[in-house]
Amino acid sequence: MIHLRTRRDPVLDAAKGFLIILVVLGHLLARTDPSAAVATHALITGIYAFHMPAFVFLAGITSKPSGIGRRCAQFLTLLAVFQVAYFLAKHLLGSDESFPWVTPAWLLWFLLSMTFWTLLTPVIVRFPRASLALSVAVSLGAGMVDAVGYPFSLSRTLVFLPFFVAGFTHGRKVLARVAGLGLRGRAVVAGAALAVFAGLLTWSPDHNWFFGSKGFDVLEVSDLSGVAHRAVLTAGLLVLMPRKPTLLNRFGQRSLSIYLLHGFVVLLAAPYVLVMAKDNVWLAVVMLGFLTAGIAVLASMQPVHETIGRIGAICMPLVERLGGAAHASGTDSATAAVGSGDAASQRATVGAGSPHR
Repeated sequence: MIHLRTRRDPVLDAAKGFLIILVVLGHLLARTDPSAAVATHALITGIYAFHMPAFVFLAGITSKPSGIGRRCAQFLTLLAVFQVAYFLAKHLLGSDESFPWVTPAWLLWFLLSMTFWTLLTPVIVRFPRASLALSVAVSLGAGMVDAVGYPFSLSRTLVFLPFFVAGFTHGRKVLARVAGLGLRGRAVVAGAALAVFAGLLTWSPDHNWFFGSKGFDVLEVSDLSGVAHRAVLTAGLLVLMPRKPTLLNRFGQRSLSIYLLHGFVVLLAAPYVLVMAKDNVWLAVVMLGFLTAGIAVLASMQPVHETIGRIGAICMPLVERLGGAAHASGTDSATAAVGSGDAASQRATVGAGSPHR
């Protein structure tokens, strides 16, 4: 297994680590009755308002237009393996659902979406400005077509596409500007993010609006405002991240394993979470916080992370023979999008109109 030597961005890793914590906590909270208590409703609103767009934006930053075949093969291999694993886990817990042949199981939609976005990177490199403008138009248009929904992760792929393209074309520049902000500038951005969050709580929107899988006819909203408030919240996240390595950085570098494995714990704990929330919602929130931390620590352990990498690399010999590729790693490519960022610094920064060299 070959590991590339690269320079990691501590802010980027910390942001990914914080977001993967929100993903786990959000999935646990969703197993309660979020609308039954102010605490859970506020947390769900705050988490789902921006965590996936921000995650996709960071995935765009760490993506690159080379080694596409290897990376797509890793995404699809992990999708196939965990599609079966989650299906079996649900049946062991009493589900009678049929196997979802065309719809990624639950959280696995991200792997299929990443495959589609990765395939687009050569086009984005060639036409960065046009790609960004077109991605916004496609995202808006996706909400107008009833046929766009869960199958093949099509709705989320199109709805979140602008965030991936923006991260790919402007992400490094955004990170550089955030790093250059003084205390006053960071305070302004953080204040704007808090104001947006307060506005969302006041509005109390339907949480389906945040999932990227429903059309405008169901949600009765405009995606333009969504792009704006998600951008502000993402900027607020970046300015609040620590500039020196912390435990969040480890979570960010190994977030692929956390992302893929935490769902099994969520499924197992779901009945107990609901009972706990009904008895004492505040105690439930605290306990879910501890459970989230435990999941992140265990799933980010090096042996676990390496095992996920090996699973993703099962098809690599075949891909290398077909594509003539000589360098592949079980974690360097797949986790660049979801977690480690090991290969992130290998690609040049993309400006608005300056393709990779």
